[in-house]
Amino acid sequence: MSSLKIYKILSILTVVSAIFFIFLTYRSDQVANIPLAFYAISSAILLFMTILLYFLRKELFYRLKVEKINIDLQVQVQDRKKAEKELEKLNSSLEQQVKIQVDEITKSTMLIETIFNTVKDGLAVVDLESNFLLVNDSYSKMIGFSQQELYKLSCVGLTAPHMIEESKKILKIVLESGRYEGYVKQCVNKNNSIIDVKMDILLMLDKKTILLSSKNITNELKYKREVKDKEDQLLQQSRLAQMGEMISMIAHQWRQPLSAISSTSIDLQTKIILESSQIEDKKDVAEFATYFDTKLEDINNFVQILTTTIEDFRNFYKPNKDSVTIKLEEVIKKSLNIIQASLISDNIEIIEEHNATESIELYESEMMQVILNLLKNTQDNFKEKNTQNPYIKIVTKNKSIEICDNGGGIPENIIEKIFDPYFSTKHEKNGTGLGLYMSKTIVEEHHHGKLSATNSENGVCFKISL
Repeated sequence: MSSLKIYKILSILTVVSAIFFIFLTYRSDQVANIPLAFYAISSAILLFMTILLYFLRKELFYRLKVEKINIDLQVQVQDRKKAEKELEKLNSSLEQQVKIQVDEITKSTMLIETIFNTVKDGLAVVDLESNFLLVNDSYSKMIGFSQQELYKLSCVGLTAPHMIEESKKILKIVLESGRYEGYVKQCVNKNNSIIDVKMDILLMLDKKTILLSSKNITNELKYKREVKDKEDQLLQQSRLAQMGEMISMIAHQWRQPLSAISSTSIDLQTKIILESSQIEDKKDVAEFATYFDTKLEDINNFVQILTTTIEDFRNFYKPNKDSVTIKLEEVIKKSLNIIQASLISDNIEIIEEHNATESIELYESEMMQVILNLLKNTQDNFKEKNTQNPYIKIVTKNKSIEICDNGGGIPENIIEKIFDPYFSTKHEKNGTGLGLYMSKTIVEEHHHGKLSATNSENGVCFKISL
């Protein structure tokens, strides 16, 4: 039995004894027959129990304290065991989570490595000096060196000599801006052959490494060069096909100035023959000299017209690929300077409406070829259809040119085909089928614009949008 229970029982007995003793004392008249010895024994017992309680109190308090300490220790032990179990459970959970995360990281790493090594583009990680730190199989295969060999080299070091300085500038831009996309450069592979490479360059988050995504575009550029060479050949073929027509245009263009020069020369000769003998005073000499100077000035003006025409013709056939900044109206004027006389001789009215005020960058001779193609096609169409009161209206606005006519238009079933190579609406002997095809190529590929044709109420409208 615990000390606390004993102490409680003794306390209750003492209290009961005291109450009973007090009761007997105050009720002695009613219990006079109770022996004196009973009082003595009761008092002794009460005194003994009181003394016993006094001594038991200290022992009880000590035992209570010890019991409390034991209970606290048991609680602490239980709490510790519980904490240990929770900690063990937590450790087990953490171990499981760590294992799961490690497995996920391992899987992710393997996936990244698989992607890194199987992606078609060449991937490489370099330091800020372009030294290779990591390369995938595609990059190694593209450049011809093994991965171990590449780790002893740098990306700039594999650049073609004439592009090394440019590559260093690109690297500097990447360090400043964080990325550079679409950089095309030439590299030297293990066989000392030049390959064309297109690169996207990205500065990594650690700011200490750079990711290179590279693609070998040697064959692609070779194909583009071949296509361009073919286009240049077709362009030259088209120009040669136009040469006979151009010479005819120039003959028309020169006919009037040459006739005017001839007439002026005859007039001067006649003047000299008829009036030279009649010159008697200084006034007559001055009048004769003024008249002579005026006629010579006229001849000079006619010669300038001839010179301008032949200069425009020469520039048209000059193989010049430099772009110029020019107003569309000037290009129209130079084109008309070659063909206008031929158009006028066919009684074709030219209507010009120029609303474009800004200058734009273009290849002048090529744009002249497009305009002359369209004008000559219209002229031929008028002749084939014997169009009455033919006219051509040329309108420039913003960055576009519209050339419209009243020649009856193009049948709807072939209007979508007129820009196809070797397709012609002319008689076989009169058309090569290259004019409109090359015109569209010049506008859309060389100038990144659009050439379209739509039927209008009385004819067709060609629109050049730049």
